Amino acid sequence: MKVESIRELSCFQQYATKLSEQGIGMKAAEACIVKELLEADKQLPELELLTNSSVVEFIMMNIVKDAAHEEKDITLSRVMETIEELASANTEEEALPLMTEFVNNLRRLLKKKRTRDIRKLTTTDKNYYEIENLLNELDMHLMNASSYPWSQALLVDVLRSVDLDSITKGNYERAYADIYEMHENQEACDACYNRLIKHSPEDANILYGWLTQLWQRRDYDACYDMITRGLQLQDSFFQEMFLDIARDIAEQTGDDSAYVQWKKQYGKRDTYKQNLTDTRVNKVQLPLDNSAYTDAKPNKPCPCGSGKKFKACCKKYWIKQRHRVYEYTGRNNQQKQGTLCTALSAGI
Repeated sequence: MKVESIRELSCFQQYATKLSEQGIGMKAAEACIVKELLEADKQLPELELLTNSSVVEFIMMNIVKDAAHEEKDITLSRVMETIEELASANTEEEALPLMTEFVNNLRRLLKKKRTRDIRKLTTTDKNYYEIENLLNELDMHLMNASSYPWSQALLVDVLRSVDLDSITKGNYERAYADIYEMHENQEACDACYNRLIKHSPEDANILYGWLTQLWQRRDYDACYDMITRGLQLQDSFFQEMFLDIARDIAEQTGDDSAYVQWKKQYGKRDTYKQNLTDTRVNKVQLPLDNSAYTDAKPNKPCPCGSGKKFKACCKKYWIKQRHRVYEYTGRNNQQKQGTLCTALSAGI
């Protein structure tokens, strides 16, 4: 059924014809596209990629481009150059093509090396950390760029090609769903979150992501259900974040009975703390007081006192431990303009 659906797409023959022009027969081109799309859908079943025609077309377009691309031209240096160019981008219009080039070049380089591990691309810590830091923040930049459905397609490209840590992977999946919400397609957003939760029922990050969307809609009944489910997971990383939204709902509705009960039952747990070791820095305990990092600049000394620059020290750990996992509550539909420029100029 899926194969038939793919072949029935209006653009299928168009891209199959373009691919056949690379020196392979038409039947082989069609088979290649079908195989690649089915593999993508198999890799990310929770996103049901084949239901998103725009993402499907993006994948077909990349199949044609990859066939025409000389692998010898794929180099790590070009990936690093793109990161440098991104750091100096001033507008969303400038940044989005660079983000696209970064993702495409990184994906092709990983494919050439037959790996999903970015560590295997370089023996230089500096290069590895710069790529990792950008990947950790790319989902936010794509959300802010709000180039629908291009942003979703780039998120899929990264998810398919790169091994991400569990929090970052969850953030990418949330971004994919939240982009629907930003474009006023609540039904698609909810359907996507339903699939994500069905696929990973104990992922507090996904539950929290849906909770933030329900809260913005002021769907408090659904919020109460999501908070209950989230707190029952007893995930120390997200515990206080669920309670924060419960407190905000209590203030908005004037009814704090549920919050008081949750706070009594779950609020006495220790704040998430963990000793994290980085080869570039001696042992650093995070989180420090959030205010210590709030005004930190990438090229200024890290607040932890290591003597290293913030971007080469605690920045990536702070990103994972602050409310960033995802503060879309502060970056909703009305606040998306101009934020990519701010994020990029702050340093990737």
